[in-house]
Amino acid sequence: MAAENIGKIKEAEREAEEKIEEAKKEAEEILKEAEKKAEYIVKESRKEAEEEVEKIKEEKKREAEKEAEKIMEEVEEEIEELRVKSKDNISEAVEYAVKEVTKG
Repeated sequence: MAAENIGKIKEAEREAEEKIEEAKKEAEEILKEAEKKAEYIVKESRKEAEEEVEKIKEEKKREAEKEAEKIMEEVEEEIEELRVKSKDNISEAVEYAVKEVTKG
C-alpha cells in the first residue's frame, strides 16, 4: 500500500514536472510572439512617422516655393518701378546737364 502510494506520488510529481516544462515552453512561445508583435508595431509606427515627416517636408517645401515665387514677383515689380523711375530721372538728368552746359 505504501509502495503504491509512493508510486502515485512519484507519478504525480512526474506529471507536475511535465506540466511545468510545458508551461515554460508555452510562456517562451508567448514571449517570442509578443516580441514579434512589438517589433512589428514599432516598425509600422516608425514607417508611419517617416511618411508623416515626408508629407510635412513636402508641404513646407511647397509653402516655401510659393513664398519664394511671391517674393520674386514683388522684386520684379519693384525692379520695373525702378526702371520707370530711372527713365524719368535720366530725362531730368539730361535736361539738367544740357541746361548747365548751355549756361556756361
